[in-house]
Amino acid sequence: MNNTIYIFGRKPLVEILTRYPEQIKILYIREELVLADIESLAKKHTIQIKSVPDHTLDAYSEGENHQGVVAQLTGEQYTAFDTWMSSLDLSKNPLVLILDEIQDVHNFGAIIRTAAASGVAGIVVTKHNQAPLSGTVYKTSAGTVPLVPIVQVANIVTTMQKLKDHKFWIYGLAMNAERTIYDEAFDTPTAIVLGSEGQGLGRLVSETCDGTLSIPMNTQVESLNVSVSAAIVCFEVIRKRIL
Repeated sequence: MNNTIYIFGRKPLVEILTRYPEQIKILYIREELVLADIESLAKKHTIQIKSVPDHTLDAYSEGENHQGVVAQLTGEQYTAFDTWMSSLDLSKNPLVLILDEIQDVHNFGAIIRTAAASGVAGIVVTKHNQAPLSGTVYKTSAGTVPLVPIVQVANIVTTMQKLKDHKFWIYGLAMNAERTIYDEAFDTPTAIVLGSEGQGLGRLVSETCDGTLSIPMNTQVESLNVSVSAAIVCFEVIRKRIL
């Protein structure tokens, strides 16, 4: 399996070249196109620049709008669970998101952007039935992927148990939950589980949660997009902790 990740789009590339240039291996720019700001940043950090035809960029970006520039990333983009856990300061009551098979790359990218903006300490994802880190995820996140550890694990339920061993309280978001996100203090290390777009929380995942919470809303609306739900709950946790 090819794990090479290509990111594209001018704004995400300026962001990563400015803040994390070491993650860029090669920069590809469309023939005869001049991108002075991006090229200057690449040269500053001695990143190789290649001039290529448009169809090459189309292939690297899987047909998405690349705006004439694509970059190949270096190395592994996921963080190992034990490495990540050892870096957490549990005395600061970290907030963690757990994604239970989120499959839409745009939702994944939007959740990462929210996580970065709200100070989430990490996002736990499974290796199976989960949208992978990709150029579209990077672009949707507006270049914020490097700001949040993405922790890839083999089994979500097992990982939830490990988090409980480290004194995390785990809540699943569920439409039919009697308690709401406004009923909790979130004054301990906290993990929020977000279910998949079509099925919501899996049965075993739901049963492993310490409790489930809902987001109150107009009964005429069936549900919220999962990335919107993530934003609401993340900033509610922040609100509770700064009051």
